[in-house]
Amino acid sequence: MRKFLCSLAVVCLMAGLVVAADVVVVSYDKDTKEVKVKDDKDVVKTYKITDKTKVTVTDKEGKTTDGKIEDLTRRLEFAGKGGGKGGMKLDVTTDGDTITSVKLKARGGKGKDKN
Repeated sequence: MRKFLCSLAVVCLMAGLVVAADVVVVSYDKDTKEVKVKDDKDVVKTYKITDKTKVTVTDKEGKTTDGKIEDLTRRLEFAGKGGGKGGMKLDVTTDGDTITSVKLKARGGKGKDKN
């Protein structure tokens, strides 16, 4: 019984280390692969993107597909360049100072047939 309780305590602690949140991109450094984001409490945090970061893209119909890390980094390079209000919004899951997964919303294509 004691082993079970210890195991349960460890699992609960490990689950608390992984955090999911909606954030707004403040800046991206492509050389260090670090992203500065602002959470819903206006707290700016810096996270690293690795080759193991999982990217998921959701289209307008709500279908999800696996994306590539290059898709994410390309979008991050342009985040904040437009000078508009707010930045690119992401749904990220982090583990410490590393982003483990990112959910992107598909952008609308220009000139596509809307039948």
